[in-house]
Amino acid sequence: MKTVFLHGLGQTPASWSAVAQLTGSEYACPELFASGRSDYRELIGALEVRLAAEEAPLRLCGLSLGAVLALDLALRQPEKAGELVLIGGQYKMPRFLLKIQDIMFRFMPERAFSGGGLSKRETIELTRSMRDIDLSSGLPSVQCRTAVLCGENDKANIRAAREMSAAIPNAELHIIAGSGHEVNIDAPAAIAEIINAMDSGLDA
Repeated sequence: MKTVFLHGLGQTPASWSAVAQLTGSEYACPELFASGRSDYRELIGALEVRLAAEEAPLRLCGLSLGAVLALDLALRQPEKAGELVLIGGQYKMPRFLLKIQDIMFRFMPERAFSGGGLSKRETIELTRSMRDIDLSSGLPSVQCRTAVLCGENDKANIRAAREMSAAIPNAELHIIAGSGHEVNIDAPAAIAEIINAMDSGLDA
């Protein structure tokens, strides 16, 4: 099954390089912020178009923002989603944390955003456009096999990971030892092992 890797905010497709090299499946890793997309509706719309050209089923594997997009895509196009790998993501945006993040972003220098695909202004616009996302009602309708991952040190997202794995019917929870939020950077072998197990039809 082809894997579509979706990177997080502040990352690029290259952030998945180590994971991709360790997996045996065909994969794609789109650049989410092409053409300066800084609105969630633009991002999800562009991905829907991209997926329409791909042969189903697909494994949607996303980190953080990528995990939100992967889950949303699976709800919008369930016929495309053969499997999900959701890493360090949320299903309902925590407004308090987003507000803190917004304040932090505004005080960070512009150079801190270089290399992430979006400028400081665009990053703030994107996070603000995500405030009303709530995919809670769709979780029980996800029928494809799902792996929910979270780094054991990712305190901001570990509760959501547990809740998602409990609400999605065919979900398995994996807490990745020693990893922070960016599991694709901290523990690429752990992600690859789960993906390869899925390809083998084994329990991830």
